[in-house]
Amino acid sequence: NIEEQIDSKTQQMKTALKELEKINIQLFDIAHTDHLTKTMNRRNFFIHSQNAFAIAKRNNLDVCTIMIDIDKFKNINDKYGHDVGDKVLIEFAKTIKRNIKEKDIFGRLGGEEFSLVLPNTNIKNATKKAEQLKEEIEKIEIFVHDNILSVTASFGVSDNKECENIDEMLQKADKLLYSAKSEGRNLVRSRY
Repeated sequence: NIEEQIDSKTQQMKTALKELEKINIQLFDIAHTDHLTKTMNRRNFFIHSQNAFAIAKRNNLDVCTIMIDIDKFKNINDKYGHDVGDKVLIEFAKTIKRNIKEKDIFGRLGGEEFSLVLPNTNIKNATKKAEQLKEEIEKIEIFVHDNILSVTASFGVSDNKECENIDEMLQKADKLLYSAKSEGRNLVRSRY
């Protein structure tokens, strides 16, 4: 009888531990992932990108970052509603994720602004990647009633040359992004 009770309690503890493991995985996902786009959230993106920058600096390697902003996103939300805006964000993120490597770091920084860090990539190849991503984003079609909504994005590309940290690198990419937006949108701007 005592052995049966011990077996029963042991089984209950095993079941409780399995449930706890599942909950921990869910909590980790919630803490590190943007719920809508299933990309890294801002906090997780910065942790990974700072690490990539430190590795590159320590080993004298190239690393590049691409800042990406969906063009006229506020107009999309205003004209079609937030549910359509959400569809745009989801399709946009899926398109980027399909076209990058597993080692690349991709996250949503907020709103319609995303960033991509490319380890072991020089500025020339990062600029080519941004051009390729721009073309893939142009293929996105969101069906709204009887209309097809097209999507474009602007890109700023920088590398780790003359940067002391990831923040400086992202600031340079951000300035280039705003240059692309002010010059007409749906453009890639790079130091290259």
